[in-house]
Formats: sequence, C-alpha cells, structure tokens
Amino acid sequence: MKKIFTLTLLFTILIGEINAQSFTLVPRIIQTGAFATGGIIETKSTFTNTSTDVNDTVFSWQAISLNKPTSWDLSICDPLNCYAGINTNDVYTFTLGIGRSTVIKLDYATANNPGNANTKIVFKSAKNQNKDTLSVDVKGWATATKEIAKSKELSFYPNPAKDNIVLKYGFKEPIQIDIYNVLGLRVKSVVHSSNESNIDISDLQNGVYFLRFKDDGRTISKSFTKAE
Repeated sequence: MKKIFTLTLLFTILIGEINAQSFTLVPRIIQTGAFATGGIIETKSTFTNTSTDVNDTVFSWQAISLNKPTSWDLSICDPLNCYAGINTNDVYTFTLGIGRSTVIKLDYATANNPGNANTKIVFKSAKNQNKDTLSVDVKGWATATKEIAKSKELSFYPNPAKDNIVLKYGFKEPIQIDIYNVLGLRVKSVVHSSNESNIDISDLQNGVYFLRFKDDGRTISKSFTKAE
C-alpha cells in the first residue's frame, strides 16, 4: 500500500512538472524608466509555447493590476491585436503553436507627463490552467525643461473615433503630424496649422494608432482608437 501511494505521488509530481512547461515569459519582471517627454515608453516580454501537448495552444491573459497616471494611455498587444482602454474585468485569448514564440508589448503614452505605472498581467493555459504573471514597473522621468503652456497642450476628440479627429495644439507655424499603427509603420501624414485641425481617418482600419510630431526637439505622442 505504501509503495502504491509513493508511486501515485511521484506520478502526480511528474504530471505537474510536465504541465508547468506549457509556456514561458522572458522576462517575467520588467523594471524600466525613460524621460516622459519621449512620448511613449515601450516594454516587451517574449511568450513561448513550450508545451508538448498538441492541444495546448490556446492561452488567455487578464490585467489584474492597472496603476498609472490618469494622463497616461496604455495599450497592450498580444499576437492577435492591440488593446486600449483595458480594465481588470477584460479577458483576452490567443492561439500559439507548440514551440512558437511571440512578443507581448505594453506601450505607455505619457503625454509628456512624468509619473509611475505598474501593470500585472496573468497568462493562463486553457488546456491545463497553468498560469504565470508578467509584472511591469515603469517610471516616466521629468526633465528640467519648462512646462508646456496651456495653449500648447495637445488635445483631440472624439476617442474612439470613426471618421474624423479634431486636434487642438497651439503652434505658430504649420507642422507635420504623422499617424503610426501599433507596428510602428507610418500610415498617414497631415499638416496642422493654426490652433485646430480636422483629421480624416475614415480610410484607416479599426485599431489603435498614435499621433506623433516634434516640437522644440521633443516628440509629442498620443494614442487613439479607430472604431466603427
């Protein structure tokens, strides 16, 4: 009887060790910082499906902690899509073949405001419920430059937007504003003059984008969502 119990316990431990190999996150803990005036602070972790079970290819993730300055925007990208406006009730799923790797990306758009952010994301295997946590701590440093006057604060509406975005930013001379997708590809450029511009985005596909331009050597960046 004792031998049977020992063999059963050993079998249970071995199964647990096999199941524990469903996936890896490298790194699991990210601590980074950058000047908030850089516009976007980007973090990445590599997710790898290390399972040997051909049916273990479906995974989910859920942000269980979302702490950031109210002026910051956060987008999280998995293999299928990039998501903004996330809350702790949202659960997302994606598939990844055995032996395949993908990048989990978190982009913090700081609106040029210093601050600290902490995000914790739990990843789980749908097959065996194994899970692990990605923890990201970000610091957006202040600089010694003078604060941007109220007349030069970037604002736009609506967000999400369907066809047009109204952008307000005080600038004496016309400037070029570029729109980038989450892959970092520039998809549109417009010229902003005076204090207000109407930007047509009707030709863009649904998803998360970034408005970017330079002012006095600073990169100004803000994310928005194109939706129906």
